[in-house]
Amino acid sequence: MTDEKRVVADDDLFQQGHRGRLRQKFLNGQLSHDDMFELLLSYPIPRRDVRPLARRLMATYGGIHQVLSAPIESLVQNNGVKINTAIFLKVIQQIMLMDYREHLERQEVFRDVTNLTNYCRTQLMGKKIEEFHVLYLSDTYKLLADD
Repeated sequence: MTDEKRVVADDDLFQQGHRGRLRQKFLNGQLSHDDMFELLLSYPIPRRDVRPLARRLMATYGGIHQVLSAPIESLVQNNGVKINTAIFLKVIQQIMLMDYREHLERQEVFRDVTNLTNYCRTQLMGKKIEEFHVLYLSDTYKLLADD
């Protein structure tokens, strides 16, 4: 085996070990936000060191939530983020939003202005185009619809 091939093989073994260590740290509840985002990116980008990309995206957008909230068009402008990775991140965001809406439909959440503010921020964060929403509430302040 040539030295160049040996280095590539050693890098592959390190990456496999590194990702395994990240997964184990996750299972033990010991991951930092940066490491958690790195682990997340390792699934749509399986054969590359994603640590630099994860850190760059976090620095560019300001945090995990902001990365997930960024438009696909913005995400793919980052070197190392292709359309499949951007879609993967947006699917995660949409799952979180759907679950949050379902939670709100079961709760009397809008009795408190803080809950209303948090809901609006969650729905609108990362959007570049102004939106107008009408929230329909039941008589017990449960969310019926968001148009």
